[in-house]
Amino acid sequence: MAAIDIGGSAVNGDSYMGNGYTCLDLTNPANASGKITSVSIYGNSDYGTKGVIGVFYGSGNSWTCRDYHIMTSQVSAGTVGTITVDLDVQVGDILGLYCNSGWFELNTTGGSGVLYAVGNKTIGGAATFSLNSGYTMRMSGSGETVVTFIPQITIF
Repeated sequence: MAAIDIGGSAVNGDSYMGNGYTCLDLTNPANASGKITSVSIYGNSDYGTKGVIGVFYGSGNSWTCRDYHIMTSQVSAGTVGTITVDLDVQVGDILGLYCNSGWFELNTTGGSGVLYAVGNKTIGGAATFSLNSGYTMRMSGSGETVVTFIPQITIF
């Protein structure tokens, strides 16, 4: 098995975003396919329960959620919250977050861009997003590739 990483890093940023938006981070797409098992988010204000972490695929301004996790614990302001998840991911997917209330940290420079749309876009198929060029979200995910063994049957 190989390690998977997706997203930037969960550190303090120079700005914030969230409340009522789904945001996707174009910085550091998934390096492999498998399972994301942990996501870390740097909170700007208290938020969490019923927030949704998602893994998205697409291009340009059109993206679809591949898999999602509804948060059941809160991330507190000024801290890194680490959430245990079980998310399917494919190489090239990007990490996203819907905040039903509260804010998360981001940087306005040094990233590949943050896509954003009003409302929860982790359900309902393809959604259209707008771009904040150069931004990066202060969240990251990690996991492992999944090894599938296929039995070999020999017929005599």
